[in-house]
Amino acid sequence: MRWAAALIIVGGFLAFLAWDIASQAEYECNVCIEFLGRTECSVGSAATRQEAIQAGQTPACQALAAGVTQSFQCAATPPFSVSCTPE
Repeated sequence: MRWAAALIIVGGFLAFLAWDIASQAEYECNVCIEFLGRTECSVGSAATRQEAIQAGQTPACQALAAGVTQSFQCAATPPFSVSCTPE
């Protein structure tokens, strides 16, 4: 019974946290990265355009890069396509 109550409380907190983060997002950007001959696109949302681009670039680079060195190289690679819209 205590576990169920704890799960409900934690779930409620996580839902609130997700709602709070999403409500602060003013920009949504679709970011496409080309790295090592492969392409990956991802969507990022944030309060500023630059933060939304970074939020989209990070998961795209995670899918493309293997290891720390490649992750840094990918993060430094300018996106070849960025499409942003205010939410």
